[in-house]
Amino acid sequence: LNLLGTGYAINTNITGGTIRIAKDVQIYRTINWGNAVMELNTYYDASVFSVAGSPFPTFVINKFYTRSQNVSLIGNVTFANDLTIQAGTLTLGSGTCTVNGDLDIYGNLACSYASSQLNVTGNLTYYSGSSAAIADGNTNCQNSFVVQSGATVSYAAAATLYMKSADASLNILAAGTQLGELFVAGTSGTDSLTIVPGSISPLVLNGNLTVNSGNTFDLTNAGLTIAGNLTLNGRLNTYARTVEITGYPIFSATSVLVMSGGIFRWFDSTSPYS
Repeated sequence: LNLLGTGYAINTNITGGTIRIAKDVQIYRTINWGNAVMELNTYYDASVFSVAGSPFPTFVINKFYTRSQNVSLIGNVTFANDLTIQAGTLTLGSGTCTVNGDLDIYGNLACSYASSQLNVTGNLTYYSGSSAAIADGNTNCQNSFVVQSGATVSYAAAATLYMKSADASLNILAAGTQLGELFVAGTSGTDSLTIVPGSISPLVLNGNLTVNSGNTFDLTNAGLTIAGNLTLNGRLNTYARTVEITGYPIFSATSVLVMSGGIFRWFDSTSPYS
């Protein structure tokens, strides 16, 4: 589907329905898709591009027959509603992907660009059978980050997850899940990130953990393993769980560490608190 050129008016009367595309989607014109659903149902590898001011509607990435295709995002791409990776692989590009709704992943998500930015205003959910190989880039999640049992999710140390909500949550139900660097980074002044009861323990971070001032990270009943350092400018509630830090903790005047038992240990001998 290619909408090219300038200088000609595009008169559209799209109020709903489903638009199915078999290969690339290249939108160089401003267009209002209304309440349509766009489905990329392809046997081929494909790319998705759209100019600024022309966000895609609810969007589904699917596959034709049994081939698991790769769909690449080109430049900055905005989805006005939900984005679903039903099958195949979505590869994030070097630009910004904004999902103004939920991101539901049944297939695969991949990223290897340091400049890549994924913004999700709703929930980000990996369903059973899905996978993620996130080597780099930033993910901003405004609500819940969920990894269901049966998913295979791995974020490298260079891949950063920002949880930015007054009431965000981590619900990690798949054994072996590893996140990269984690920022608890709401901006309202009274923000919190809670590990949902029943999540696997410990939560494994391949990078650093930073809890910004005005934020609370509540471990509930999960332990925590940090491969990097802990920078605590807000509040960390560990309850009676075990927190292990390969690096060391960095405290400030606004740090609050609340323990009701358990273990809090770090292993870096250069720590100022050793």
